[in-house]
This record gives sequence, C-alpha cells and structure tokens, in this order.
Amino acid sequence: MAAVTAQLCIALGMSPIEADVIGASAFFHDVGKLELAPGILTKNGPLTPDERALIAHHCEIGARLLHGEAATSSRVAQNIALWHHQRYDGGGYPGGLVGDEIPLEARIVAVADVYDALRSERPYKPAHRHDDAADAMVRGDDRLEPGAFDPRVLQAFNDCQADISITWDCAALRHLAWRMGR
Repeated sequence: MAAVTAQLCIALGMSPIEADVIGASAFFHDVGKLELAPGILTKNGPLTPDERALIAHHCEIGARLLHGEAATSSRVAQNIALWHHQRYDGGGYPGGLVGDEIPLEARIVAVADVYDALRSERPYKPAHRHDDAADAMVRGDDRLEPGAFDPRVLQAFNDCQADISITWDCAALRHLAWRMGR
C-alpha cells in the first residue's frame, strides 16, 4: 500500500522526496488498529454497529499515537492516520472535512488503501483481480462511489493503473516470500 501511495504521488507530479515521505508515512495509516481487540479485525462475518464504531475509532487512536513529533514526516503520518477514511464528498470518518479540506496525503492514501483492500483477501471476502478493483474504484459498484475519492487522485490512479498493478503484485509477492521465511 505504501508503494502504491508513493507511485500515486509521482503520478500527481510530486518530487521523489515528497513521494518517499508520504509513502513511508502511509505505512502507519492503520497504526491505531493496534489498540483494537484482535477478534474484531479477523471476524468472519458482518460487524455489529458497535464493532464498526470501534474500528472507525482507529483513526483517532492512530493520530494520537503519532502525535508529538515535530518532524514533517510525523505530521504527514498523523494526517494520514486521522483522515485516510474521510471521503472527498464528506462521508466517511471521522467526519467533518470535505474535498480539499482533507490533507492531500490522506486523499492519496484513501485511494491506495481502498485499492489494497479490494486486492487483498479478507475473512469476509475474496481478493479482487486488478481490473475488477480498478473498475469498482473508477466507475463505482454496489459499495463504492467514485465521489468518495479526490477526482485528481482518482485520475492519477486511472492513468497509471498498469504500473500500480505491477507494484501491488510485486509487494504482495515480497510479503508472501517473507511469510514463508525466504
């Protein structure tokens, strides 16, 4: 997900240094989930409203965990942790920001995170192929609306889909090799 984030930054015209800072900071986007009960994250069925509320709280937890560092990368990571589930159209959580009020780094991570979630197998769903994931993000489906994403970031995603697919596949293979102990 971090590599896809960096790739989107480059596609948006950012410098390699900016892309590296945002990509590395994206690695911590879900750090707040460390304080959640493990059973919620691996549940094999629909979440209850209370469980959904607990998971939504991971954004504020993550921002709190990352708070206090003066470095630019820490502020970027804190913005990402707090706002990566905020939708461009004002939906999502924790709520309150719309459009360009959402920090750009969080709008970029929102696209990369949804792509990663669609491509990844979860206890409650199979993994999507790249084409199906990209189509759902760009055109929408029964769960996704393109209005959830910054149009400029979504266009950058659409413009470099082939590269993003390769980046994600390579990262998934590296992760698999690591899990196998090689």
